[in-house]
Amino acid sequence: MKRYFLYCFICILLLFACACEELEPELLEDEPDRNEPKIEFSRPTFYLEALPELAPYEVPREIISRYGKEEFVDTLKPAKDYGRLYPYEGKFIGGNWWEGIRYGLTDAKGRIVVDPVYSQAYYVDREEGKDPAYLMLAYPTDKRNEEPQKPGEDPSDFIQRGRFVFASADGSWVSDTFYGEGAHLSEDRIIIYDYDNLQDIYLGKRSFSMYDLKGRLVAKGDGTLHGFQEGLSVVRHSSHNRQGDSYSEYCDYIDKNGNVLIPGPFLSADSFVNGLANVTIGEDWEHQQEAVIDTQGNFRGSSNSGGLRYDTFGDYIYFSEYNEGYQQEGIMDKNGNIMIPANYTWISRQYESAYTLVTGRKEDDSYWIIDPKSGGEKKIDLAGVQVRHANISGDGWCEVSYEKDLGNGIYLNGLALLKGETEYRFEQEDSYVNCYYLQNDLFAVSYNKSNQNHSSGFVEIFSTALGEAIKRIEGYNFNYKIDDTILVFYSIGGSRQLLLGNDFEPAFSPADLGSDYIKRIDHLADDVYKIRTNLYSGLIKENGQWLIRVYANNMD
Repeated sequence: MKRYFLYCFICILLLFACACEELEPELLEDEPDRNEPKIEFSRPTFYLEALPELAPYEVPREIISRYGKEEFVDTLKPAKDYGRLYPYEGKFIGGNWWEGIRYGLTDAKGRIVVDPVYSQAYYVDREEGKDPAYLMLAYPTDKRNEEPQKPGEDPSDFIQRGRFVFASADGSWVSDTFYGEGAHLSEDRIIIYDYDNLQDIYLGKRSFSMYDLKGRLVAKGDGTLHGFQEGLSVVRHSSHNRQGDSYSEYCDYIDKNGNVLIPGPFLSADSFVNGLANVTIGEDWEHQQEAVIDTQGNFRGSSNSGGLRYDTFGDYIYFSEYNEGYQQEGIMDKNGNIMIPANYTWISRQYESAYTLVTGRKEDDSYWIIDPKSGGEKKIDLAGVQVRHANISGDGWCEVSYEKDLGNGIYLNGLALLKGETEYRFEQEDSYVNCYYLQNDLFAVSYNKSNQNHSSGFVEIFSTALGEAIKRIEGYNFNYKIDDTILVFYSIGGSRQLLLGNDFEPAFSPADLGSDYIKRIDHLADDVYKIRTNLYSGLIKENGQWLIRVYANNMD
């Protein structure tokens, strides 16, 4: 009898355990598993489970690493020993377009220098190969009293109005506070844009103020100041004819003291690169003509009615002529000497100044590889296919996209890599084939097949030196490259991302980050990256170590 009751008791316990297991709630995709053991991080890495609201201020809890002793810091205090400062996404405020993410600043050890109070915080002078020197910090501001905007407040009186502060990337220098609609830093000049009144917003009329890095006013004027390059900046002026309800615009160039050096007027104008710039001249857009000018305002080269256009990525001037109603393009040097006659309906532009070749298309839809320096022209001859596009890629290879009709509504899509007498082809039926230059002799070739039910595909890392694929990645397409260090792939038909290093092994896996998958990653500076996963947002280093980590549900 006792044994019978014992069996009954055990059965009841088992049934109760099963019921409890079935009733355990499912975790949402973006919700962290609170039952998982807490991830251990080596100091000075830390993470934040809670951050203070902006109004009223609350003392943050569980923050174990701060630069100073303050419990809350809402301004950047200049100091010479911060080292590099990094902006991080720390809080999401409200649910409207005029509110949103708030940014803070942390040092290289993950210590908070400023709590998340800025509506914008980013490097403003990123140049390839150079360290970022300045940060722009902005607060949403009430135009009535130029005080910080309170969360949830009606924005009608502070449309596109901000409070801007510029700082050195190491925090050793902080500018005065500037108020306006927008701000920019360019060649040691702080440029503040603003509208005189709300009506000007709808008319597109702007004014600008220009300051030096000590906060001293240098010049003021009407128009939109594009930003300086080689000591000159385009200013776009807008006016509105109320009677005819029409707009008119013109451009000129000023120097860093606000003096108009090249008055124009131009219908449009580009920044100077290597002493040359593109402009559009004419009475109106119906009678426009493209031209190239130097920094003295002199027109370069000569052509027929087609005009000139300078390739800002390369060393050539592209000119066009009209022949029996058709526009033909050619190439000349900076002094106006013709290198390639105007025999092409289209000539590609160089993506990098180091590339010496370009591609062109003629009236018969044939594609050519062109060497402007030697004047050489070589026809791209791929028998039995229809070339769709061709351009010069990294390491001097020509990428040619084509298709071939196999009959019965089936098309073969392909891509060819050509260099000298060497040719490689990549093909797949009813799929898109794309090619991306990675580094040295390596390309990422993506195959993507889509139909009504699903999408599928893969990526191959192809070596032109070996003439074969050295790695295949199923279910992903190549997306972009970060700082020549990390390759980003996105999942086909999903939002996940895969991160590989130069060795094509995982740079760091989602498991290393304590999350199911990665949504986005961007390089900030040094070996620090801004990252979003389905569970966290924050900053990580190249080795996967967190500098600062915030739960996604604190951001969403």
